[in-house]
Amino acid sequence: MGLSGFGAHSNDAEYVQVNSIVPRLYLATRMIMDLSTGKLK
Repeated sequence: MGLSGFGAHSNDAEYVQVNSIVPRLYLATRMIMDLSTGKLK
């Protein structure tokens, strides 16, 4: 569920692909909404 990119938590260059932010944010938001309404168990 993390963002797409390279070099996570490294001492070298680390980056996140900006175009992956909105879809992942939607996924997390939708999961929270479904959990709060009891759709997921």
